[in-house]
Amino acid sequence: METGDKGEIAKSYNILAAYYLQQKLFPEARKALEEAIKIGKEIGSLEAQKFAYITLSDVEEALENHKASLAAFKNFKILSDSMRNQLVNSEIIRLQLQYDDGLHISRKLKYPLPSHLKFTNTCATFFTSVTKDISIGVGNDNQRHSMCNRF
Repeated sequence: METGDKGEIAKSYNILAAYYLQQKLFPEARKALEEAIKIGKEIGSLEAQKFAYITLSDVEEALENHKASLAAFKNFKILSDSMRNQLVNSEIIRLQLQYDDGLHISRKLKYPLPSHLKFTNTCATFFTSVTKDISIGVGNDNQRHSMCNRF
């Protein structure tokens, strides 16, 4: 069975468990959530595990198993934080690449980029064409800044 299929199965177990919880069928909900967690771990799906743990916390709380509820909530929180960290790290890498690209273009053009400019691909294209015009005496620095800031 493919990972995508197992991911859908884990998602189905989570939906089924939420239904069981709503119907107050707690043992059935717990069993479905245990399956969702097992499959989520097997395929490395943090999302499937996260949803299963928060629902399991609700199931255990309804059964007045407070220690088990807290343990499930802690697992949910760990997974939630891990997913947020992955997202933040991806954004940092994206911004670093964007900065490096702007720095590369600035060095290539032999003009320092003003620190207040928001550098985008559209701006980079415009900046390159205006800089060529400036190098032959057309336009000025104020024109370059104001036009680039429009994007």
